[in-house]
Amino acid sequence: MKRFLVYVLTAGILFVFGVSTSMAIGLEAAVGYFHQSPSGTVAYKPVSGVDNLDLESDLGYDSEWQATGRLKIDVPILPNIYLMATPMKFDGQGQKNVSFKFGDQTF
Repeated sequence: MKRFLVYVLTAGILFVFGVSTSMAIGLEAAVGYFHQSPSGTVAYKPVSGVDNLDLESDLGYDSEWQATGRLKIDVPILPNIYLMATPMKFDGQGQKNVSFKFGDQTF
């Protein structure tokens, strides 16, 4: 029993001293902005070219500036942990002067 206790205490002491000297934790944070410019067309089961909706001219989407954030945690046990967030939200309102199909619905 004493021998087991000596082994446990020795292992505990080595662990504490080993961890305290090499257990560096780092933290890095970054915040920024970037420019999003949606462009192109969208369609769902298009029958003809008129069923394609242009994001800028038909739907009225415009360029947006969006915030982004990143958090990096440096822990030797779990390397390369990044937490990132980039919210994307686009609002637009437009109209198309001809009838078109989007899936099974005609507008």
